[in-house]
Amino acid sequence: LLIDADGEAVQLGKLSGDFSWARDINNEIQVVGSTKSASHTLVAFLWEDGRMSPLETPTDGTSSRAYAINNQGQVVGSVFHPIDSVFGIAQVAYRKILSKDHKTYHNNEYAVLWEDGKLHYLNDLIPRDSSWDLICAEDINDAGQIVGWGLFRGEERGFVMTPMEVD
Repeated sequence: LLIDADGEAVQLGKLSGDFSWARDINNEIQVVGSTKSASHTLVAFLWEDGRMSPLETPTDGTSSRAYAINNQGQVVGSVFHPIDSVFGIAQVAYRKILSKDHKTYHNNEYAVLWEDGKLHYLNDLIPRDSSWDLICAEDINDAGQIVGWGLFRGEERGFVMTPMEVD
């Protein structure tokens, strides 16, 4: 539900499932959040001009969540991959090795940025030797700086980053 400038309530709707929830809005009246799909997975959405559209999720991704949008329309959140996918199996093994206590490795969640309708994994936008594994992006400012959390040398930590240039 969005309250417009005239004080009128505007229903954002849903894509195909039971419910949706909004997480953030920018000055352009673009809203992001997640909606439950007919297959009971979460799908990140962008609502603008009275229409809700799903944000890109990889074909082997099980669900996605959008948490924040800046005034340039950049959206951050997370994507989940099934544990039994090739990507998921490799990542779980990597996170188990990285995690010192082998308990906190967040099996299948990955921090992402959607820009111009295209999905980018934040781990691909930082130097490979950074010792970071970015798990969830929770906010983005108008300068493109992102905050969230991940693993740094196997321990959960918050991060703030300015991604390298996106192709």
